Amino acid sequence: MRKLLALPWRKMPNPYPNMLYLGLRSEGWKVSFVTNRKMLGDKVGYLGEGDFLHYHWLSHLLEVSKSAAEAEERAALHASMIDTAIAQGAQVIWTVHETISPFAHYPQAQLALSEKLAAASVKIIQLTDATAAAVAPHYALDAAKLATLPHPSYQGLYPPHPAVDPDPAPSVGFFGRLTKEKNLPLLFDAVELARRSLPELQLHVGGTLLPDSGLPADAGYEYIPLNDFPGHFLATDLLVLPDTAALSPNLVHCATSFGKPALLPDYPWLTAEFGHLPWIHFYPAQVDDRAASLAQEIVKLLPYTADHRAECEIAARAYTTYDHAWRFVELLADA
Repeated sequence: MRKLLALPWRKMPNPYPNMLYLGLRSEGWKVSFVTNRKMLGDKVGYLGEGDFLHYHWLSHLLEVSKSAAEAEERAALHASMIDTAIAQGAQVIWTVHETISPFAHYPQAQLALSEKLAAASVKIIQLTDATAAAVAPHYALDAAKLATLPHPSYQGLYPPHPAVDPDPAPSVGFFGRLTKEKNLPLLFDAVELARRSLPELQLHVGGTLLPDSGLPADAGYEYIPLNDFPGHFLATDLLVLPDTAALSPNLVHCATSFGKPALLPDYPWLTAEFGHLPWIHFYPAQVDDRAASLAQEIVKLLPYTADHRAECEIAARAYTTYDHAWRFVELLADA
């Protein structure tokens, strides 16, 4: 039985890893995850010829560190495990989900591990063709190793769900990992500014609060279980991602799957991937007063009257979990 070992395992309401590996599992592969550092050596030890070690979100591997020294130690441990897997005959692949954020907890450790994976991986999976350009300020990717595997929609993953307490007042929302690199204080500031023009504007924030998010304990966020996400999405007029290092953010694919508009920073890799979609909007992020820029765009878009649900349905069905999972199987066959 061929094996694939993936890391990190995200203990968050994100079904992406299971969606990705559905095809492999149906083909008889044993897919397992590393959930903590202690099991890493044991799990890698089982890999051999024909097996794969698959890396995903590097920032998540490192952000649990309590110091830069610990983060560098973790990066060195992973580099050693990569060498061990290769020495045992396994191959390494890496999905580049993110660039290195200005808000990264340990950018030097993330850079070191990125460079190691760029050199050691037989395949580097990019979610968007803009990946190499997005990470170029930090490190280089070998074009010969790149394979594009877009993020799928969440079409069919969630059952039909009514909106949670629909309210006629305009609303914006963020749902996901409440982390430092999302720059959520920027969203809070922008909403306060936008309320000068939209005094009834509501802010819905839900997800899992992580250390150093920049949010106070009484900021008004709430944890939303995976099964409750659809109702909260449907009850929000405009989904807002104030900042991100993600190259193909989950929030955008959820917005498309639920037929909701979204507002993003105008980073080149985001405009390149989503700029053609009429329900995806952008605010000028390369300005001195970003809160005012974001607030201005919120006021311009709300109340949101355009109905793009039919277009979203077509887009979501165009590339499903089924398509994604089997394309990944084909990608490994070519590795």
